[in-house]
This record gives sequence, C-alpha cells and structure tokens, in this order.
Amino acid sequence: MSHISSIPGGLRAGLNVTIKGQVPADSDDKFVMNFQTGDQDTKNIAFHSSLYVQTGCIVRNSKVDGTWGTSDISYILKVKAGQQFLINIAVKSDVYAVTINNETLYEFAHRVPLDQTDHLFVYGNCTIDSVIFEYSETVDTRILNTTTQYSYSNA
Repeated sequence: MSHISSIPGGLRAGLNVTIKGQVPADSDDKFVMNFQTGDQDTKNIAFHSSLYVQTGCIVRNSKVDGTWGTSDISYILKVKAGQQFLINIAVKSDVYAVTINNETLYEFAHRVPLDQTDHLFVYGNCTIDSVIFEYSETVDTRILNTTTQYSYSNA
C-alpha cells in the first residue's frame, strides 16, 4: 500500500518527518521512501531510500533529470517481516539523518536543493499508519521557538 503526501511548506532544514507503519508478516520484498518533486514526477528524487526487509540492506540515492546518482549501500536494517517500524527523518542543512525504531542508522548528504522538493512518497511492501511533518525553528531561544505539526493518518 502506498502513501503520498505534499510536504507542508516544502522540504527545509528543521523539518522532522515521522513515518509509522508495519511490514506484512509474509514480506520478502522491499519498501521505498522518496522525497520528490511533485506527486507524479519520478525524474527528480532528492532522497530515495529502498529498505530490503529480507536482507537488511538499505540503498540510498537521488535522481536528477531522470539520472540516478551513486548509490550508498549498507546492511543495517533490523526491521523484519511482521514488525512495526517508526522512521524519523531529520532534515538538516546538509544531510538527512535517519533513525529507525529509535536507532540512528545513517545520514545522506543533500544532492538536490531542498526547495525543489515538495512530496513524500512511500510505497512497496508495507502499510503506513501515519505520517507526521513537524517543523521546528529557533530564531532566538530567548524570543521565539515555534513548532508546526501536520499529520496524515490512515486510522
């Protein structure tokens, strides 16, 4: 089952995206997370992460004008078939920092300007229960610290 949503305000540093879902018990395949341009555009993907449940492999990449960059590959995924997952993607000024089930797993350097990305697309062999976009900004800790939260839920 897939999930696609616009990113409120677009992708920017200070945004935290939390994805809660589950991998089916009979899964031997992968699921994918993309930060991309538009809901239909697959030519420009700022951050692509394929999570292979069977092997524990995570492949990260980006695609610009239809051309894939160099993949980063590691075998660090601990989510198994039949398990729930909680993925947090912290968008920093220079990297995406990804935590899965409260374990920091990897960072991926920005290859596409953040302001060109406005959708999250999750698809493959998983069920998405909820997606939360939370933006925090500290202008001056003595004056202002704001948090804006947007939620999408299948409940």
